[in-house]
Amino acid sequence: MRHYRIYRVGADGHFASADNIECADDEAAIQRAQQAVDGQDIELWEQGRFVARFRKPGSVVSSNTITAPEPSITPKVCCTKSMSSGASR
Repeated sequence: MRHYRIYRVGADGHFASADNIECADDEAAIQRAQQAVDGQDIELWEQGRFVARFRKPGSVVSSNTITAPEPSITPKVCCTKSMSSGASR
């Protein structure tokens, strides 16, 4: 089982509260987080890794969010520093 946190996002954009959950994988955690969407936006994290954002019904959705109750997982973007410096080995 993996450790996830469901964060409720307040009107000011800051986390208002959090719940710890244990799930087998991201898909199971997303299903649990969907159930938590009530009157606030929700963010789902696995430790320091962002998994998904769920918007409360009726709110404006941006490209990196999931609208409850029918989410679609958005790809995660990872920034990496190129190891090549132009010199050959």
